[in-house]
Amino acid sequence: MNTIEDIEEFVRSDPRIVSLLKTVSSIGLPDCWVAAGAIRNPIWSHLHGVPFDPTGESDVDVIYFDPANISKNAEKFHETNLTALNDAVEWEVRNQARMHVKNNDQPYLDSFDALEHWSETTTAIGARYVNGDIEIIAPCGVDDLLNLIVRPCPKFIGKRHIFEARIAEKNWLEKWPELKVI
Repeated sequence: MNTIEDIEEFVRSDPRIVSLLKTVSSIGLPDCWVAAGAIRNPIWSHLHGVPFDPTGESDVDVIYFDPANISKNAEKFHETNLTALNDAVEWEVRNQARMHVKNNDQPYLDSFDALEHWSETTTAIGARYVNGDIEIIAPCGVDDLLNLIVRPCPKFIGKRHIFEARIAEKNWLEKWPELKVI
């Protein structure tokens, strides 16, 4: 795997991920993506030559961008709808139009801009199902993900302590020992 097109093909070939993407697509949220570990973790497992085991995965991150309704209740409503469609998944839905407040950033312009402010370059990736195909969003590129490098996003400024805490909390280095933290 070397390019974003390779990641698209990888996602397209994984029925579990495609099912998640189709479920999320069916509720019609604007600028909506399945992001972070639901995409990153299967790729890391593949690159380590081990089968991906979703057991123990905490949730599926769904992001969208809707400045017209930034209430947490809207996010809970969407989580409930997704759970009704697939209750085997713990859905975590977040409107990126409000997340800049939590992250002490300037307002984000869209989901792409929001992902640029996430903690790690390898986490700042998303996928969606559109018109029968897979689209990938990766504002920090895919080189770090594909080269097993974990580093803060360039716009995750002044938050190194959060980055380091996440590395320790997630146990990534135990699951994927070839990762290199920068």
